[in-house]
Amino acid sequence: MAVALPFLMATFIFALILYWRRMLPAIRERMRMIKYVERIPGPYSIPLLGTTWQFKWNIAGLALQLRDWGHHYSSQGHGLIRIWIATRPMVGCIRPETAKLVLERSDTITKGEEYNILVPWLGTGLLISTGKSHILYECLCKFCKSRDF
Repeated sequence: MAVALPFLMATFIFALILYWRRMLPAIRERMRMIKYVERIPGPYSIPLLGTTWQFKWNIAGLALQLRDWGHHYSSQGHGLIRIWIATRPMVGCIRPETAKLVLERSDTITKGEEYNILVPWLGTGLLISTGKSHILYECLCKFCKSRDF
């Protein structure tokens, strides 16, 4: 045991030195993202747990809790709410004006990794597509709605 501890420490330090150049950009990007997300109002969050420690345990209670948070921050004049799910931030639009601004911008349409689970069932249609393919699908849908066939 006494021999294993220094060996483990040396291995850890060697790995840290070896992979530091790969880890540094990821750490900087994470800190930058946290800096911008923390500007958005939301309930109190704890590192590693986020706001999940405040969640209700049944689905009906959780839905009511999320609705109440939305009403609380909307009544204060905020259009967005930030909720941390463990180490992942989730940002939601809670006012129609904010949702309209976000949804009308075709250059900011990017989907999170959560949407990847839908690809086997839905393909990359309008719901899941991003960027130029999203703009193409959106234009086709608008064209079909505006014409009588």
